[in-house]
Amino acid sequence: MYCRNCGTLLPENTNVCENCNIAVNDNEPSTIVVSATTGKTDIPEKSINPKIKLAKEKILEIVNKYNVVIMVVLGVLTLTCLIIAITQLTSSNYSYYVQQYNECLDGYRDTSATANSGGFLSSSYRSIANSYKELMASWSKRIWGIRIKAIISIICSLASAVFLYFSYKQFRKNKNMNSK
Repeated sequence: MYCRNCGTLLPENTNVCENCNIAVNDNEPSTIVVSATTGKTDIPEKSINPKIKLAKEKILEIVNKYNVVIMVVLGVLTLTCLIIAITQLTSSNYSYYVQQYNECLDGYRDTSATANSGGFLSSSYRSIANSYKELMASWSKRIWGIRIKAIISIICSLASAVFLYFSYKQFRKNKNMNSK
C-alpha cells in the first residue's frame, strides 16, 4: 500500500503515513503504480497534495535558477584554469629557464668530456662540470615548478569541466521535468 499524499511505500495495516503523517484510508483502492522496468512509483497527478506539488515546483525553480549560475561559474573556472596552464608553459620565464638548462647541459657535457680525457687541468674541468651540474639542478627545479603549476591548472580545469557537464545534465533533466 502507498500513501496517497507522498507516495511512500507503507507496511500493511498502517493508519498514518510514516513520512508525511497523513491518515491512510484503506477503503479506497490505491491508484499508485510501481513501474516494472524502473521500480519507481508513478503517482497520478490528482493523488498528489497540491501544497506538495507547489513546493516541488518552487524547489525545482530555485535549483534551475542556481544551476545556471553554477554552470556559468564552472565554465569561467574551466577557461581560467586552461588560460593559466597555457600562459605558464608559454611564458618568457619558462622559455628562459629551459634555454639556461640546455646551455648548462651542453657545458656539462663538454667539460665532462674534457675532464675525462685526462691532462693537466682535468681536476679543474671536473670542478667546472660539477658547477654546471648544480646549475642544471637549479634550473630544473624552476622548470618543474612551472610545469607543476600548469599540471595543477589542467587538473582543475578538467575537474570543473566534469562538474560543468553533470550540472548541465541536471539542468536539462530539471528543465524536462518542468515542461511535463
